[in-house]
Formats: sequence, structure tokens, C-alpha cells
Amino acid sequence: MPVTPMTPVLFFDGNCHLCNESVRLLLKLDRHRRLRYAPLQGETARILFEQIDESSSLTRALPDSIVFFDGKRLLVTWKALLGIASLLWPGARLLLAVLAFPPISWGGAALYRMIAALRYRVFGRADYCAVGKKADRELFLP
Repeated sequence: MPVTPMTPVLFFDGNCHLCNESVRLLLKLDRHRRLRYAPLQGETARILFEQIDESSSLTRALPDSIVFFDGKRLLVTWKALLGIASLLWPGARLLLAVLAFPPISWGGAALYRMIAALRYRVFGRADYCAVGKKADRELFLP
């Protein structure tokens, strides 16, 4: 599938071991290869974020966030996780709607912030963004 403005893209911290392992897991779970992946530190992220977020409020939240572009809008942190799950498991939309409802969403967002703050200490840093198998390289954007 070629990359188009409607292509879902997951932006992740390419220097984070937890983030890299999460991408590897998503590569296995995404059997239909719907997602594309790009590091937050990359050119694709810079260009898209500048186009969508002229005020740069989004860039202040980075790189402590994953960012999911669903083809129309950017979702950050906990909402990004729910957006990715909705794409990969459409049958779980009712459960995801419950998880998006306050106060459950507040707890999810708080848990996300806690993990994001501790991820380098617990999982360490990577010197480079690990792409994975050669067959998956076409799914990665600069």
C-alpha cells in the first residue's frame, strides 16, 4: 500500500527500547499491514506536524508521546493507543469506547504518563531506531 494522506502512521520515539519493542509487536499484530511507522525524530514527523499544528503545541509534548495519525487527525498518548487498537481490532470498538470514557480514560492517561516518564530508566535508550526484518522496511518512513 503506498503512503497517502489517508495512510495511518504511528510516530514513536526511535531512541526508546520500549517504543521499538512496541513497534515490533505491532508489526506482528498488523496482519493487513495498514500501519506505517516513523520516528518522532524523523523528517516525516517534522513535516506533518508543521502542517497540522502551526502553533507547535504538539511538539512541546514530544518525545514523551506516541502520536498516531489516523489519516485525518493526530492522536497523542492514551488516545493514540486507543486509535491504534481501533484500527487493528475493529471488533473491539465498544470496549475502546468504554476505555475512552472518563474516569476510565483519566486512569489510562495517568498510567501512560507514568510509563512515559520512566521508560528510559526502566527499559533504557537506543542509539538508533531498530527497523526490524527486511520485509518490514517498506512500512517505515524517514
